[in-house]
Amino acid sequence: MDIDAVVSSLAERDKWLRRLSVLRQSLGEVRAKRTRWQARLKRLEGDLRRVTDYSESILDPPRPSGRRAG
Repeated sequence: MDIDAVVSSLAERDKWLRRLSVLRQSLGEVRAKRTRWQARLKRLEGDLRRVTDYSESILDPPRPSGRRAG
C-alpha cells in the first residue's frame, strides 16, 4: 500500500467519524426534545381531562338521589 492511499483512507475515516459524531449529537438532542414534548403532552392531556370533567359537571348537574313525595 502506498502512502497516498493510506493518507486518503485515514482522511476518509476521519470524515466519517466526524459525521458520526454530529449524528450522535443530533440524536441526543432529538431524544431530549421528544422527552420534553412527551411530558408536555401528558400535562395537556391532564388539563383537557380536568376541563372536560368540569364542563360535563356544569352541563349535567348531579340529580338528587331519593324518591319524590307524591
